[in-house]
Formats: sequence, C-alpha cells, structure tokens
Amino acid sequence: MDNNALVDLVDDYLEHVRAYGRSSATVSQYRFALLAFLRFCEQEGVSSPDQLTTKLVDRYSASLREQPGAKGRSLSEVSVNTYLRCLNLLLSWLAEQGEAKQLRAKTQKPDAKPLDVLSQSEIQAMIRTADTLRDRLIVRVLAETGCRLGELIGLRVGDLVSHEGNHFLYLRGKTGERSVAIRGELYRQLTTYIAGSRPARPADDQPVFMAQRRRDGKHQPLTESGVQQMIRNLARDAGIKRRVHPHLLRHTYGTEFIAQGGDSVMLAKILGHRSLSMINTVYAHPRQSHIAQAMLDHLRRVESSKVH
Repeated sequence: MDNNALVDLVDDYLEHVRAYGRSSATVSQYRFALLAFLRFCEQEGVSSPDQLTTKLVDRYSASLREQPGAKGRSLSEVSVNTYLRCLNLLLSWLAEQGEAKQLRAKTQKPDAKPLDVLSQSEIQAMIRTADTLRDRLIVRVLAETGCRLGELIGLRVGDLVSHEGNHFLYLRGKTGERSVAIRGELYRQLTTYIAGSRPARPADDQPVFMAQRRRDGKHQPLTESGVQQMIRNLARDAGIKRRVHPHLLRHTYGTEFIAQGGDSVMLAKILGHRSLSMINTVYAHPRQSHIAQAMLDHLRRVESSKVH
C-alpha cells in the first residue's frame, strides 16, 4: 500500500491508542480492522482525510457486509460491527485533531442470541472426571467465581484471603484488581492442594496452580494453553459433545447469576467489567429454559394466591 496522509494518520492514531495503555492485543485488533479500511480507501482512490465522506463510509460498510467471511459465508453482523467500531474510534480521533469532519459509520444491532453455557450437571461431571485435586479445583474456581483464565493463572498463594470467617480470592485482571468471595470448603481444599503440591512452605508470591511437568526438579507454573487443553480433555471424557473452553465457565457463571435474579451492576463488579454494556449485551438475554421456568414459577404463585 502506497504511503499517504491517511496511512500516516492511522499510524499516529495507533500510537495514541498504545500511549493510553491499551493492551497489545487491542492495538493489534485495531490495526487489523483499520488496515481493511485503508485497503478500501486505496481502491477508492482516497489518500487524504479531507476526502472522507459519509458516502464513502457507507460504501465501506456495505462492502464489509458483502465480502466473504469464514467458510465462504458473509461476515456476521457481530464481525461487521467490530470493524465499524474500530473505524468510528478513528473517525472521532481525526475529528478531534481537526484532520477531518465528524463522520460515523452506522452499526446494526445484531439479534441477541443466548450464550452457549454449561449445565450444572455437566460441570459436576467434569469435576468427577478429573484425576487430580488440582484439576478439580481449577474447574471449580473457574465455575464458582467466573474469573478469566489469565486471572486464574495469575493467582498467587498470598491471594487466598481469610477474614472474620469469610474467604476470598484476590484477582488481577486486564480491567484491574478485585476480590471475589469463595466458599469456606473451596478455600480449605485450595490450601490443602497448595500444601501438598510442593515440598516446602510456599512463599506468598508463588503461583497457586503448578504444572505436572518438572524442570530442574521443580514443578513449573501452569500455562493458559495447559488449562485449555485440560478443560477440553475433561469435557470429552465427561461425555460433553460440545466444544468446551475455560471462558465458557465464565459465561455460565454470568448467565446463571442473572437468571437467578442477580443484579447486573453487582455482576459487572464480580466479573471485573468496567461498564454494564458487556453485561447487558451478553448476559442479560434469558435462555428459553429460564423463560419457561419463570413462567412456571409465576403460575405457581398465582395458584398459591388463589388457594389462600
């Protein structure tokens, strides 16, 4: 792609994003999405920000919906919206810098689809299938706290906290730090595992979960890929036919929390989300089984009021 003013400004914008502390993964996502826009502009003969127009942005939006995605199918509306959200962030920045007039790509709200989640019986089957205390505890921590995989891997011995009969895990995630409550029985099993998985009393900064393999006679910290493979194998051995991954346990926690009447603001705090947008978009859409159960519960309450 020939160098031009628009290309240079996109590079400046990505540096701006990086300077504000966005993760390398986020910057890479923005770069990937904006390179697609730059290729489109090149085809349209657009090389300067003052050539950007509403009609151009609309044509780009249409081109995204027409181009093939995975397996030859058109891009999903979720994917199209991802491209356009990245573009809108760039367009807003260009306007703030006085490089272009204020423009915005129109996004469409995709139909809400319930998340694929695990049933409690499936989670219990995975726990029963696990051969080691470590693997059982990993499944339980993921399922009972809704933590991210990176937060699980980052757990240190000193992150297990007991205070006035209450027990907590201290998590460090991409959105900051937080404490999540756990049951006393899970806390005791975690401390039992820690004590039995290493020969000497561990320091507070040692990882909670260790890999089975050794290097120089020592167990190594667990890796994300190791947990992902372990979860896949447990699900397969438990007879679960769907693809199961650690984040599915987080989805299950969030979905069940809302379905059981939990507050969305509280769930955002528990899961470590900075805003309610993810909660309302992802978790607040009830599954058909939850709708049916709510209807049955309502009918029971009506019948009970008639009796009394």
